[in-house]
Amino acid sequence: MRKNLSMLGTLALAGAFLALPTTAAAATGYEYTIKYNYCSGADPHFKVKNIAYGSTDANKLTNETWVERRPAGSSTWSRIYTWPIAKYKFAINGDKHWLTSWRTWEGDQSNWYRIGFRVRAWHNSTLFSSEVVYSVKC
Repeated sequence: MRKNLSMLGTLALAGAFLALPTTAAAATGYEYTIKYNYCSGADPHFKVKNIAYGSTDANKLTNETWVERRPAGSSTWSRIYTWPIAKYKFAINGDKHWLTSWRTWEGDQSNWYRIGFRVRAWHNSTLFSSEVVYSVKC
């Protein structure tokens, strides 16, 4: 019952997230935008756009994604599934480049679930930017 009441609050919060996309801007020329982040029942839905502006020396973007579960009454999250890394290589040409990934997980009423994203910008094997962001918990 506690999870069901909390779910209602999560749904209301998710509605607010849907109204305005969230952007994490960095002065370095790399950012990510959360396109959507909501629960449908116990199922998290999460879409993130990883961006490198043309003023940077990046030539590759990657999105790592996984799902975590936390049993009701516990405070410990555990990774239960990892999707293959999404990669986008491009020529340094002064244009803005982006890589968008979206994930959904079928949850249940006995556990909490959330989706994690690690968005990164690279020049060959040199890492320029790395951010981890999580979906709402469902």
